[in-house]
Amino acid sequence: MALRDVACEDCNVVLPMEISSFNLDKPNVWYPGKKCPMCGSEKFFPVIAVTETDRQQEQQQESLKRRLLVNPWTGVAAFIVTIIVVLAIVFWPRHAAETSEKALFYCEKCHKVFFAKNSLQRPVKCPECGARAGHRAAVCTKCHLVHSYGQKRCPHCGSVDRTPLATVEQAAKAMKDHEEYLKLEREMVEGDGSEQEE
Repeated sequence: MALRDVACEDCNVVLPMEISSFNLDKPNVWYPGKKCPMCGSEKFFPVIAVTETDRQQEQQQESLKRRLLVNPWTGVAAFIVTIIVVLAIVFWPRHAAETSEKALFYCEKCHKVFFAKNSLQRPVKCPECGARAGHRAAVCTKCHLVHSYGQKRCPHCGSVDRTPLATVEQAAKAMKDHEEYLKLEREMVEGDGSEQEE
């Protein structure tokens, strides 16, 4: 095997060694993880030869530094352009990315369910009352109340289980089921009240 220079970054010693990818516990063989035999440092690696490409890249970097030092306005101009680009990205008005896909929304102000274009801008404007209070419609899996999907808990029963609504038919069925749930709830309360009176 050919010998290559292996250098320590801590004590700067350079030793000629054979390179191996296996842990051969020999003094003249370098392997990954071998410590410097002089100082015991773990920063003991083979020296990478500098190629012509490396030299050209170094020269390009040096010429750029030289241009910036000779004409400081180049650096100032580059800095100003960078600041303008960053500010443009941060403060550029974000228009709602509307898609042709429509979704079912629930207005938190007038409690109507309506279809609207699905957009990034929330809340959506309600066509019924004009308020910007429309959120994706959801139904509580316990009491079937139609409400905003953004609400973590059902406003009626406090359940956290909810399902998004996709169609008006689903919303109509959910509203009907909620009416039945309220009816059963009232009957249970009235039944408890009459038992207490007896």
